[in-house]
Amino acid sequence: MEDVNEKRPRIHVIGNGASNSLFNVTAEYRCVCNIPQHNISYNSIAIIDLIVVNWMKDNNWQPKLPVLCTNKVKEHAINATDKDIGLMCLK
Repeated sequence: MEDVNEKRPRIHVIGNGASNSLFNVTAEYRCVCNIPQHNISYNSIAIIDLIVVNWMKDNNWQPKLPVLCTNKVKEHAINATDKDIGLMCLK
């Protein structure tokens, strides 16, 4: 019987806490939380807090990689910035 775990992609969610300095994987998919406060390379960003959208607007910060978010965050981003800034909603 085949090991199903070998076919599953590994996804690392990296927060902004002090322990992220212990992370040292470079070959797998990495998703960071909110606005990354570290130098770890990543593939996408997860945003669940509306305040992050406000910070993005106030600091004129545009994500360069995919952003995963809730519908509420996406709607807030569109209302706050008057444009769709490319946020992808999680269902």
